Amino acid sequence: MSEAHWESIKNSANADMKQGHYAEALLKYEDVLSGLESVNAEANPELCAMLVACLNNSSMAYLHLQRYEQCVITCTRGLNIQEDNLKVS
Repeated sequence: MSEAHWESIKNSANADMKQGHYAEALLKYEDVLSGLESVNAEANPELCAMLVACLNNSSMAYLHLQRYEQCVITCTRGLNIQEDNLKVS
């Protein structure tokens, strides 16, 4: 899949978040995360930024859904990729 494909899904998830549809957004973020991880996104700066953004947004969705353990796990994943990530630290 192309970067544009993943960006489109991420944007749809972002719209879901803005509307308070956190569970729906999570499904989309998980789809993007799965796809990006399968292509080793950390090696590509643009894809890595998208990966971290999806992790940040996923953790916020987990927080809204009161799934605190998964929120912490997702934040930790983001910090393991980008230690200076202010949105999750």
